[in-house]
Amino acid sequence: MKLLIKYIVIIIAFIISPELHAGLLKGMFNVRQIGHTEGLSSQRVFSIVEDKHSVIWIATKSGIDRYNGQSVKNYTLQGNFYYGDMAGRRIQLLYSQQYGLWAYDHTGRIYRYVAKTDSFEQDLYLGECISGEIILNKLCMDSHGTLWIGLSKGLYRKDTNGKVSPVISGQYINDIICSGDSLFAGTSTGILQVSCTQPFHSQQWVKDKNIQTLYYDTSRQQLWIGTFNSGLWIMDLKTSALHQLEKQNFIFLNPIRAITPYDSQRILIGIDGGGVYAVNRQTERAQLFISTEDSSDIFLQGNGVYAVTKDHQGNIWIGSYTGGVSVAILLQYPVTILTHEKGNPQSLANNNINDIEENINGDIWFGTDDGISILKASSTHTWSHKLKSAVVVTLCKGEKGTIWVGTYGDGLYLLDSSGEIVRHLTLGNGELTTNYIFSVTEDHDGDLWIGGLEGGLQMIAKSGKSQKTFDDINWIHSIEVISSDQIAVATVNGFCIINKKTGKVQRYATSKDFSEQNASAYIISMLFNNDGTVWLGTEGGGLSLYNMHTHELKTFTTNEGMLSNDVYSLQRDSKGCIWASTGKGLAIVKDFKVLNLNYIYDIDKVYNKSACIRLSDGRFAYGSTSGAVFITPDAITMVDYKAPLRFTDLKVEYLNPQESKQLHPHIYQMLLDNDVKLDYQHNSFTVTFESINYRFQHDIAYQYILDGYEKSWSHVSPNGSVRYTNVAPGSYLLKVRSLRKSNGEIISEQSLPIKIAEPWWNSWLAWICYICVIGSIFYFILRYKSNQIQKKYDEDKIKFFIDTAHDIRTPVTLIMAPLEDLSKEEKLPQQAHYLLDMARNNTRKLYSLITQLLEFEKVDAHKKPIALKPVNISALLTEECASFQSYCDKKQLHLNLSLPDKEIYALADLHLMEMLLDNLLSNACKYTLPQGTVSLKLSCVKQKVTIEVKDTGIGIPAKDQKLLFNSVYRADNARKSQEAGTGFGLLQVQRIVKMLHGKITYESELNKGSVFYVTLQKAEAAPQRPEAASNTPLVSRELNVDDVSIIPHSSDVNERNEADERTDALNTLLIVEDHEELRYYLRKTFEHDYHVIDVPNGKEALEYLSKEYPDLILSDVMMPGIQGDELCKLVKENPETAGIPFVLLTAKTNHDAVVEGLKKGADDYIPKPFSTEILKLKVQGLIENRNRQRDYIMRQVLKEVGNPPAKDHEYPDQHIAQAESNAQAEEPQPVLSENDHAFVLHATQLVIENISNADFNINSLCQEMAMSRTLFYSRLKSLTGKAPQEFIRIIRLQKAAELLKQGKNVTEVATDTGFVNVKYFSMLFKKQFGIQPSKYEQDHTD
Repeated sequence: MKLLIKYIVIIIAFIISPELHAGLLKGMFNVRQIGHTEGLSSQRVFSIVEDKHSVIWIATKSGIDRYNGQSVKNYTLQGNFYYGDMAGRRIQLLYSQQYGLWAYDHTGRIYRYVAKTDSFEQDLYLGECISGEIILNKLCMDSHGTLWIGLSKGLYRKDTNGKVSPVISGQYINDIICSGDSLFAGTSTGILQVSCTQPFHSQQWVKDKNIQTLYYDTSRQQLWIGTFNSGLWIMDLKTSALHQLEKQNFIFLNPIRAITPYDSQRILIGIDGGGVYAVNRQTERAQLFISTEDSSDIFLQGNGVYAVTKDHQGNIWIGSYTGGVSVAILLQYPVTILTHEKGNPQSLANNNINDIEENINGDIWFGTDDGISILKASSTHTWSHKLKSAVVVTLCKGEKGTIWVGTYGDGLYLLDSSGEIVRHLTLGNGELTTNYIFSVTEDHDGDLWIGGLEGGLQMIAKSGKSQKTFDDINWIHSIEVISSDQIAVATVNGFCIINKKTGKVQRYATSKDFSEQNASAYIISMLFNNDGTVWLGTEGGGLSLYNMHTHELKTFTTNEGMLSNDVYSLQRDSKGCIWASTGKGLAIVKDFKVLNLNYIYDIDKVYNKSACIRLSDGRFAYGSTSGAVFITPDAITMVDYKAPLRFTDLKVEYLNPQESKQLHPHIYQMLLDNDVKLDYQHNSFTVTFESINYRFQHDIAYQYILDGYEKSWSHVSPNGSVRYTNVAPGSYLLKVRSLRKSNGEIISEQSLPIKIAEPWWNSWLAWICYICVIGSIFYFILRYKSNQIQKKYDEDKIKFFIDTAHDIRTPVTLIMAPLEDLSKEEKLPQQAHYLLDMARNNTRKLYSLITQLLEFEKVDAHKKPIALKPVNISALLTEECASFQSYCDKKQLHLNLSLPDKEIYALADLHLMEMLLDNLLSNACKYTLPQGTVSLKLSCVKQKVTIEVKDTGIGIPAKDQKLLFNSVYRADNARKSQEAGTGFGLLQVQRIVKMLHGKITYESELNKGSVFYVTLQKAEAAPQRPEAASNTPLVSRELNVDDVSIIPHSSDVNERNEADERTDALNTLLIVEDHEELRYYLRKTFEHDYHVIDVPNGKEALEYLSKEYPDLILSDVMMPGIQGDELCKLVKENPETAGIPFVLLTAKTNHDAVVEGLKKGADDYIPKPFSTEILKLKVQGLIENRNRQRDYIMRQVLKEVGNPPAKDHEYPDQHIAQAESNAQAEEPQPVLSENDHAFVLHATQLVIENISNADFNINSLCQEMAMSRTLFYSRLKSLTGKAPQEFIRIIRLQKAAELLKQGKNVTEVATDTGFVNVKYFSMLFKKQFGIQPSKYEQDHTD
């Protein structure tokens, strides 16, 4: 019986269901699905609410989702859950305009959304304040902010003070609603009504029903009650009458989960397992709105409906237990979309609709890739399908309800109104020019025009007998009838108009016509105007307006707002607007302005060529690759919809989650204040924004620009976020605007000031610090430079004195030396000797002053650092006291020395320490009056050694003390003391102490004395003190002043002739001196004993050395150009001249200068002013050493020939006796350079090799040695003391002696040794050996 009743109910529901869809809900909605693909956290949805910003919040099994029409953002609810809590978890939402968004789950955890942190924070856990097991089913908030809590164990309330208290116990509460002061609670056994202000008095209604959901209709004062299994009930609160909804089917016996008002007439009912129904409030009749079983284009993904919510636009949001969220978008315009439903014959056969036609019965024919689908015009809306598997390209209405069908590859069909085949024309039967039919059109006379891919244009007469073919018109896309006489044909190369009567063909808009224009001649569709113009839809060239008279062209492409440059069909509506279907949607051209219709949901499709028709009811029908679209053009207007733009978030990048969480409240507040200020390290960020209008969300796009960072607006994009990285510090203004993609108009615009703070190191305070630091540095640099300049000035003055002293030394030499020479003259009168002594004494004083000035060259703190070594200060002070003792005794001064028991060592330089102590003791003794005391004291404290020099002298005035160490200065009382002084002493002391890294201080009191303290670094080691040797220049000869005059130097460097070589027995002395008078004096001094060559500079000296080989070089050090020490270095480094002795004359007398000169190879170093006698003795000694070297070399030469004869004399000039030779053999061998030794040896070997050659002479020898005659002569003479000719003769005679020893006769020996004349040979042999060769032969052969 129950089963029979169920079937009856189903039949009744089926009968009334067409009424449901025929009602006002049909065609009003388009359904979108939101699920996992769109980002939903779970397909199980329990609650949906809308906030004041039009954002939809969705509660799922997994958490809370936020949806703004474009994207879904997921939120999780934090808490300590047991595994059991997650099983069957049900999360629901509560939204209050005043108190915000709340979330809660069945475990009793209540959360509140905190916008500052953009998270749900737990506000209350009921398990902590209510004992026992509980299930939280519903939360409700009244106008006072009181939170009403429906639990499995009763009704509770949470006051604004946070206290939770029970109201009704022992009831299982499923739902709660508030209306004014009344609160209705749906329980498992009925309804309870309580007062919000006096909740402890309740009234029960509707007993014995398991109430699931409630809705109170305030206008009618009706309470709508949804039960678990008892259907839908309505109670009139005015009469307390309760009645069940009439004619509700068995679906209502399922649990009713949601009751939501839609408008003043309808209420939506969400049924768990039955979908959503709409109930008319007045008639109380239910109609199915949407479910999974719905065969229309709107359906649910799941029938287990738990939530139904209407937003402020009238869109319906439906949440189901398994199907996620379905959104029924209220359509502003009636648009119908027909598609193929797989497995459903009551739908299109295929989604690719190539053409649409309507017959006289009102049936709509669809040409698809799978035949023809016919939608009957009757109320049943049934479908039939014909020509299965045929690819139908074009349809054309014929007479008497017939339809012409053009196919791709199967010719042309004629079908009757029911779809049965009447006629079939093909190429094979000779009836067509091609089987690939693209366009079929019937003109006013009923004649049929056929165009296709191949073949020419065909016209078949209405009678079907006669036909005409235009072979030159092919590749046809569409055919349009202009008038009874004119037919237009669109081809791939323009279009043509055919005069039906005359057969004349006129071509337009060909590629030749467009050769100079950027336009396409590939015509797809045409729409003619009455003014001689035509709209052309092209492939690739957009939409064009072509003037057939002037051939002018106006083009509309994507640059002008077209959705695509492929325009496939054209129609004109009643308002004169041009409708164009394209490869990316529908567009309207109105008043030459392009508007697109893609904001209408789901019509942005790829439309097919020429697939359009105006239906009899005024609708336009379009065929696309994804179904057919029906739209009423007259109902379409460009709606000025609203979608306020708002900034939703600003996320700083490169932060960890904890940092981001801490920063978010500040960012939220800055967004509320519309003033964002970020730290400099937060200069990479993403700003999100949104404009919400779910009905037109598809049409909303965004543009943005960051003023101060970008120069132009971004491209239009549907993405509601913008990302910037590494934005430089500064102030910017982010401008964002939402636009309509349909026409480019701005919907809303907002701006957000953003300021990136300067880093601390770039702030104004930091710059002040930088300026101060730079200013300080600049100040100190200036001060340092000023000090350097002053110091350099002082040093330049001292250098001037030193250089002057160097220059003075030479004239002093020229004075002292002649005075020495004159003093030796005994014939001078006594008065002359007195005057000479006076001149000599003052000259010595001048020399002493010059020497003191030159000491400054040694004490220079800016030279390379000296190597400090441990110096025995105790011993040094003892020696200094000993040296000053005689002076103190002479001046009647007491000299005291105080030393510690142990010897004290300090890091110092011995020579500098001697200079330092000399100056301090000299000053102390000089300015201390007779019977005064000078004391030296040495002390050591820790690592410091202190030398104290104390006197009881005149002291230093206070006003002069500050200048003591700063410049060359003498105090007034020092100048008045009549003591000689220069003021250099203490300045020199200060510089020495600085070089020794020490410290000098002093104490002084006028007329009582002074104390100087010198502090040095203590040294632990006690090295052996080297012996000091000093040479004091002597003046032993006086120079005749009358001899000194300016006489030009003479230097004869020309090659001498052979006679000179033989007769010149003097040694050659090369003098290099830039001072002409001194050079002349030196020449006069040595020219009696030597062959003197004098040159003024090093350059001429080198030129001379390249031609001659002197026996000794005497050179000044300080000269223009090449200095003397450099000249010495060049001479000694040259192997050809390294053996020449080199003597340096200089005014530099300090230790370093002497060492430097000797290091460069000087054989001796003589300071100016020099003693002429000492100079001559030193030169003589070097020459004598040179002669001993020559003797040694000649002995080595003779050893190459053979042993010399044992006679008393070996050489004709009898310079060297045999005894002397033997004595010298025992002495150490003279030092000879390797190059000089090789030179002599080579010359000897050449002579020996050519000893029998009588023509071998000096010229032959020079040629073999590859040397000039002059250079060879001078070098050989310098090394051996023999001229080349004599050198050859001695070797020949030595060889002759060896041959005579062997028993050869004199004539034979003379010939073998290169002597042509025997008599001449005998004379030379006797002269060489003191014996005739014949006698020598007899003596050595016996």
